[in-house]
Amino acid sequence: MVEYQPTMKSRAIHFVYTTLIFLAALWAYQFLYGMGAAGFVLPNDGVRWFTHLRGVTIILGGSIGLALLAEWIGYALSKWLNEAPESAKQFTAMWLRGLVLYFAIAFACAAGLIEAGRTDKAWVPYVAAAGMMLLLLLIRKPLHWVITGRRYKSKEKIPARFIGSLLALLWNLMGLYLVNLLHEQTSFFSAAGVVLVGFGMVIPASAGYILFAVLEKILSRSSNPIAGWNVSETILYLSWFCFGFIARLAPTTLGRPERWVGLPSDGRSEESKPDESRSKTTE
Repeated sequence: MVEYQPTMKSRAIHFVYTTLIFLAALWAYQFLYGMGAAGFVLPNDGVRWFTHLRGVTIILGGSIGLALLAEWIGYALSKWLNEAPESAKQFTAMWLRGLVLYFAIAFACAAGLIEAGRTDKAWVPYVAAAGMMLLLLLIRKPLHWVITGRRYKSKEKIPARFIGSLLALLWNLMGLYLVNLLHEQTSFFSAAGVVLVGFGMVIPASAGYILFAVLEKILSRSSNPIAGWNVSETILYLSWFCFGFIARLAPTTLGRPERWVGLPSDGRSEESKPDESRSKTTE
């Protein structure tokens, strides 16, 4: 698999494009409120748990529909910039597999947050969020294998990977707390509250991604081991626990399904070829 190293031109084009996508999503969300439809799509309280899950399903479906066009244009941009080694057929297969996994994980996490928010203790949703992110870290390599069909072999040491993952987890937890603190009316016990928090999490996730991406770029010039921790993309991947609206639309992930789980770029993905190995042994 070709290692992906986007140029500054690529990052700038994707950043502008991603910003336009997010602004369009916010406009659509505000349009729902203006039309009075948000109360039906995103119930706030006083309804059954399954009604909240219906709202979560509609929002996830809408975000996927918007991302459908965005990610295909992102793939076309990567092709235009000569940064997409996959064919359209390979991209489609990886995109569909990744999308199914994303929907299932984001839906389960949203349902878990709503259930955790129904308790009387304010700290329970944060513990639930931390547990979800830990689980996402544990299934990271299997997800990469399902999406790409390739097994990932990392050259990084386990302590470095652990520290980078811990930093990303703590960053998202801090962002979750600040978002909920700034929106005093936000609560985790409803679909409306969880979706609002999901939109709010775009800000700390984007800030963390940009901050650590710049830091990793600077440190990579001096061969500092911190550059290989890949905190920036891990922050995006872990934001799946709260919809992860920006996770698949960042400059390094837009149109790149193999980068959605944010595994470090110093690793290698190897596609298994059992037929070739058998032919070599017989020779």
